[in-house]
Amino acid sequence: CDLGILLVSPAFLVSNYILDKEIPLLVSLGKIIIPVALYPIDFKHYDLHGLEKRQFYFLNSDAFQQPRAYSELKGHRRDDFTLGLFKDIEELLIEEIE
Repeated sequence: CDLGILLVSPAFLVSNYILDKEIPLLVSLGKIIIPVALYPIDFKHYDLHGLEKRQFYFLNSDAFQQPRAYSELKGHRRDDFTLGLFKDIEELLIEEIE
């Protein structure tokens, strides 16, 4: 695989298999990693195992005081989240090809 899309939740951040096997492998191989915030995460309370250097995907909008995780959204905002994520992934893949 050339790309890891990590659907991050509090449960993800306490999974031994993910933290001990999957994340270290992706980081050590230098793969593109896109951590996507499915639920709100208090980053101060979790060891991110190398992901702290990466940009977590949240929906950012002028209508929000702070970016939001997918579960915090409803209706068309969920569509905005999905489309924005798709565009970001597409940009990363185009950069890799060029």
